[in-house]
Amino acid sequence: MARNVFVYGGYQSADILLWDPFTSSYVRLASPNSASQLVAQRQYSVQARVHNTLAKSASVIVDYYEAPGGFGSITTSLSATGSGVIPANSSILIPAAPGGAPFFYGPYLTGHKCVVVHIRCNIGGEDCLTSTVTDPGSDPLLPQCTAWRNCESVSVNAPRKLEPFNINLTAFGSAPQKPTLLRASAVYVPRKWFDTPEVLRATEILAQSGETGYPPFLLKSLAGTLKPVDLGLHYEAFCHGVKISEAKEQGWRLHTEHGAVPDVVLEGNIPPSSEPGDVYLVKACATYPASKLEVEFLQVMWVIE
Repeated sequence: MARNVFVYGGYQSADILLWDPFTSSYVRLASPNSASQLVAQRQYSVQARVHNTLAKSASVIVDYYEAPGGFGSITTSLSATGSGVIPANSSILIPAAPGGAPFFYGPYLTGHKCVVVHIRCNIGGEDCLTSTVTDPGSDPLLPQCTAWRNCESVSVNAPRKLEPFNINLTAFGSAPQKPTLLRASAVYVPRKWFDTPEVLRATEILAQSGETGYPPFLLKSLAGTLKPVDLGLHYEAFCHGVKISEAKEQGWRLHTEHGAVPDVVLEGNIPPSSEPGDVYLVKACATYPASKLEVEFLQVMWVIE
C-alpha cells in the first residue's frame, strides 16, 4: 500500500525549511548528499512541509530533532511538536509561519549538524505510527515518515592570530594495495572582490534569473579571478587501522585495513590578516584507484566580526 501522508526523504530534504530571521529569507537548499551552509551558532526557525495525497483531509503530528555530528543514534529533540490538518490532495507547512517554529542553532565552525523532522499519523496505507526516527533513505523523491537536512557552518570571527580549524570527513575504504589519494586546496575571496565590476554584473544576472543569493564565487565564469591561498592544509587520521602518508606533490595517501572506517580530519589555519567579509573556499578531494572514482567536498567559510 502506498504512503499517503508523508515528507520527502533524503539527507537534504526540500521538505525541511530553515528561516533566517537576520536576512528574512529561507536558507538555500544544497544539492543532494551535500550540506546547507549556515552561519555558525546563528538561530534558525524550522518548518516541515507535509503532503497528503488522499481525497480527504488528514491530521498529522510533526516532531523536530537535531543530530549533532549527523549521527542518528544521538538524535536530540528540539523540545517542540507541531500539528496540523492537511486538506485533501495538498501540502501545508507546519507550523504555518516561521515566527512560531522551533529554533535550531547552526553548528560550530566547520561542525556538522542535521535537522530532522518525523511525522506521525494514522490514516490507512503505510502509516507513520511511531515516534521513532527512521532512516530517510538516499532518494530525495521517496515518500518517508522522516526527513533530514545536513548542515555545515560557514563563518569564523576575524582572528588576531592564526585561527586553527578542522573539517571532519568520512572517506570510503580502500584496498591495502591501492591506497586512496587525498588532495586539498584553498582559495581566498577578499571582501573587495564582491565589489568588482565582473562580480557585480554576475550578481545582477543571477538576480534577473531568480537566483538571488547564489554565491558568485561558485560560478565557473569567475573562478579565474580567485587566487589560491596557503592555509597549511594537511590530513590527520585518529582511528585504528587507518594511516595517512605524504605523497610528495600528489598530496597524501590514505591506507586502510580491511573493515576499518576511515574517518579523517583536514586541518588548517585562518590567517590573522583576514577581515570581516572575506571568504575562504577549502576543497578536499579523494581519488579511489580501485574504482577510478573521484569525490570532492567544498567547505565555505565566511569571516565575520
